Amino acid sequence: MRGRVMAIRGAILTGTTPLGAPIVGWVADHIGPRWALGVGAASGFAAALVAIHYLIKHRRLHLHVNGKYARFSIDNDTRNPPS
Repeated sequence: MRGRVMAIRGAILTGTTPLGAPIVGWVADHIGPRWALGVGAASGFAAALVAIHYLIKHRRLHLHVNGKYARFSIDNDTRNPPS
């Protein structure tokens, strides 16, 4: 299972580079390299937000705060799938 997950991760990383590299290159040429790094960072944060939204909506991600510590858990109840 770990090998399959790593294969999907590798395919995503190498498959999205031809899409993002020209965009970041164009930004670097026209606006500057600092903005290009900002665009790359913003796309990473946007991907993280999309993943968190998916986990909350479809996988029932919960946040438990205990004092200054936060803990995440995912409800794996397959009898009542989310609607």
